Amino acid sequence: MTVASVAGLVKSGKLKGLAATTAARVPMLPDVPTMPELGYPDIIMGQWNGVFGPAALPRPVIMQLHKAVTTVMKQEQSIARMQTASAEPVFSDSPETYAKYVREEQVRWGKIIRDAGLALAQ
Repeated sequence: MTVASVAGLVKSGKLKGLAATTAARVPMLPDVPTMPELGYPDIIMGQWNGVFGPAALPRPVIMQLHKAVTTVMKQEQSIARMQTASAEPVFSDSPETYAKYVREEQVRWGKIIRDAGLALAQ
């Protein structure tokens, strides 16, 4: 779920916001505490999106895609649209930086899942 999709329901009292999975309180729901505030400092996550391609994608194509996506996402109109959905635009300075972030998230969430004793249902 996104904040924008539930904010109206929380504000109207039809849903109770228990916690936000962000490091700081969400401006759309300032009265909803964060997971770190509730004692779960590692449970920070947000929706993130990226562009992925095949492993053998040539470097010039990767760089062209990175530049095109970053250029569009940095436009005022794109940023305003994201902010209306309570999204915060964050950009990687290179494809390698983004790939590193994805790998680190996989490691971080893998540990959280294992530590919680969770497993896939068969």
